[in-house]
Amino acid sequence: MSSSKSLGSSLRRAGALGVIAAAGLAGHAGAATFTENGDAGQTVASAQDTSSSGPLQALTGISGSISSSTDADLYLIHIADPLSFVASATAAGTSMFDPQLFLLTLNGAPVALNDDAAGGVDTLPTLGGINGLTAGFYLLGVSQSGYDPVNSVNQLLFAAGLPTDTRYPANGLQPAVLGGFSDGTFFADSGSYALQLAGVDTLSVSAVPEPSTLMLFAAGGLLAALRRRRA
Repeated sequence: MSSSKSLGSSLRRAGALGVIAAAGLAGHAGAATFTENGDAGQTVASAQDTSSSGPLQALTGISGSISSSTDADLYLIHIADPLSFVASATAAGTSMFDPQLFLLTLNGAPVALNDDAAGGVDTLPTLGGINGLTAGFYLLGVSQSGYDPVNSVNQLLFAAGLPTDTRYPANGLQPAVLGGFSDGTFFADSGSYALQLAGVDTLSVSAVPEPSTLMLFAAGGLLAALRRRRA
């Protein structure tokens, strides 16, 4: 299966998404892949949604391209199993095309970034084993190495480190959300990429109940518990 669509206004209603953490990977009907539709955006609002309206499936791959050293692609993904979550990349393009991967929360706060896989065997990134990761919706980003996420006052979102490090949020960020990108690349390179994913599925933001509905569910459960205690 291959699908592609833009992330619309549904992203803005995702403030209560932590409640779906128990969705897990159970009940998947198969595996799906996602292909970039045109050019995935590099802002929170213009990320492309990788979910599907069909049966819930494991999302095993994303394919797309970086058109220049100042291009970044953001994808809305649902991490169902944070313990097994891995995102890795293969790439093809100009001789200096060197993609990096980074993960942000839905509002654009930094989670983790990797430029090169551990061991330094090649220049392709792998994200996995992220400290403190929980199930939920995230933005997975791809950019040329050196085209780094920054906030609105040009502070780098991720702490400095070796290319092979998994880099976590920088200290002292104000504000601590994505505001743009800082171009530290040396070459105007482009190329295509294929991301391999584990621990991700096609659950849609629209499948998550509205906060008001969740409150009703919670209130109903509390009322039932009180009635049992009184019985």
